[in-house]
Amino acid sequence: MQTECSLIEIAIVGAGMAGLTCAQQLHQAGYDVVVFDKSRGVGGRMATRRAQGTWADHGLRYFEDSPEGDLTALLSLLRDRGLIHPWTDHVQELGPDGQLRPSRDRHPRYVAALGINSVAKFLATGLTLHREHRVSAIAPTPAGQWHLTFAPPTPDVQAPDPVLAKILVLAIPAAQALDLLAPVPQIPGESLAALEAVTFDPCMTVMAGYRPHPTLENLDWQAIALPQDPLLSWISLESSKRSLPAAPVLVLHSSPSFAAENFDAPNLTEAAHALLQRAASVLQISYWQQPDWLQVHRWRYAIPQQSHHDRALAATQPAPWICGGDWCGGEGLSSAYRSGFAMAHQVNQWLEGRPLKGEQAWMDLVSEKL
Repeated sequence: MQTECSLIEIAIVGAGMAGLTCAQQLHQAGYDVVVFDKSRGVGGRMATRRAQGTWADHGLRYFEDSPEGDLTALLSLLRDRGLIHPWTDHVQELGPDGQLRPSRDRHPRYVAALGINSVAKFLATGLTLHREHRVSAIAPTPAGQWHLTFAPPTPDVQAPDPVLAKILVLAIPAAQALDLLAPVPQIPGESLAALEAVTFDPCMTVMAGYRPHPTLENLDWQAIALPQDPLLSWISLESSKRSLPAAPVLVLHSSPSFAAENFDAPNLTEAAHALLQRAASVLQISYWQQPDWLQVHRWRYAIPQQSHHDRALAATQPAPWICGGDWCGGEGLSSAYRSGFAMAHQVNQWLEGRPLKGEQAWMDLVSEKL
């Protein structure tokens, strides 16, 4: 059966920032790269939900640079090309006294005119990418390759054909990488222990749309952080990300504790309304409790709490594999970005050591798009 599978050079599982960065580096160096993602789209938490003629970013809230300037070049390129624009240089913060105050953390936050996911689509330009391909199992072959099998995307659809790959890149949360690697007896025990040590906080995101209302016309904030609230961690007026007038859209992020308690609740709508009621209470805007439409999304691996100390985790036994993501070397988008480059560098060393383009790769994408 395995001899009938198609053979690829590099299989990358996961099409978030880390996976796409790694894939572009290796693809533009001339390697045979195929990206597999379990979702219908690309981007991971660079996610945009479209509903009722509008949209909401329900994962990554905005783009921002790291203190070290890891994303400076990429953000400058995206801004110069009109893919992102400034949103706000500060957010409000709800204090323990219930009062809103400007956050001391002032720096540019950027958003995309068509939603954050449009940037992920740009980063995926030119890649061979298979969506709705959930890897169900991996196994080494006697020839030192990886055999990947996939789960059916839906119960009434046949599973995608298995593939063989010389090198496996797992650009997914550590727990998901562990699920795939742990059943393989030859995986080094210290690698499994390192994956087990990584922990994440969950999050529930509520997207709610409203009809225009006088209460909403004079709001003096775009987003509010709630670091001490038991239910909420974030409130954003999502419609403020667009320059043209739009129907109001609110996005709420739950606190980790609320998400943990309600993640598997049988009725997510009840949990969503609890978050809306909390937002209405703390902001004294009762109208928030009466949305025209409502959607909920759950992120099991939203925010790394205990990260891996290096930018990637790799081994050559029983065949070359490497893991990475926002849980490597820190947390957040910049960590995923650095991890993508680190994984590409290691894979390149395992192969032919070709010149990698670094951030010039994004400039070449612009030329390709044009």
